[in-house]
Amino acid sequence: MARFRQLNVHDYWRHIAAVLLLAGGIIFAFTVLRDRTPTFFLILFFLALFWAITSMFSRNYGYQCQKCKKVFRVPTTVNYFTPSGVGKNPDGTYYSWKSLTCPHCGARTKAKTLKKADLRGSQVLVNERRTRKK
Repeated sequence: MARFRQLNVHDYWRHIAAVLLLAGGIIFAFTVLRDRTPTFFLILFFLALFWAITSMFSRNYGYQCQKCKKVFRVPTTVNYFTPSGVGKNPDGTYYSWKSLTCPHCGARTKAKTLKKADLRGSQVLVNERRTRKK
């Protein structure tokens, strides 16, 4: 199973890039495709664009259960249809969450979003934070 880490500033810039890609696809569809293709194909283009971005995030992100603190991944279909949002930690920082059922304990919680760790860097992994010596 992949290792995960907390989100950082670079990850938020990647989210902004994905939103810009989505906006660019929508602008492209309305300016170029709207006059040349039927509405049905335009709707299919939008669904494919949303699916591609969701699939990209499904491959690179995992979730941590708030109850048992275990990390898990979900399929693209679950990631596409479940609600998500932004929460606030007690220290005042923000985190991304998704309402999911944990496969380990079965509890439906607001699971924290985690990024798949790049093992070449010097990043602090979620499971190793407790055991690391100071």
